[in-house]
Amino acid sequence: MGLFGGDEPKPDGPKTVLSIPVQTVKPRPLRFFLQIYVLGEQNSQKDNSKAWLPRESDDGGLQIFFKDGTGMCNIVLEPNNIVIERHGQRPSLQYMLQESVMLHGVLDELHKVAFDEIDDVKDSDRLLILQQEALDKARESLPARKA
Repeated sequence: MGLFGGDEPKPDGPKTVLSIPVQTVKPRPLRFFLQIYVLGEQNSQKDNSKAWLPRESDDGGLQIFFKDGTGMCNIVLEPNNIVIERHGQRPSLQYMLQESVMLHGVLDELHKVAFDEIDDVKDSDRLLILQQEALDKARESLPARKA
């Protein structure tokens, strides 16, 4: 029983923020690449604080914890899908804004991995193969574009 005789509030499960269909993904190298990206973004904060802390999850994904402890992103690399989930019962406004900025950056990095011309790299050797429309659709669903 909760307050005033009501039921206890049940913790909500993760919320899917983005789901990006892919043709091919090499999960371990792509997770490592994204982990390096997130670590690099820590040094870009104006107040010199480390906003995000990446950690490998038990399922092989990438958990990204926010500095205020109100929320966490989990990037799950599935064989035909990249799923980004939000965890946390009440993420702060700061978390929500920074999550959007960080995810726009992640989408930029996924675009580079999938589409940038790199000498001597065959399409079959890329870490990620997907349709441009998948990234465009994912970007449209996010607020607060990175400046």
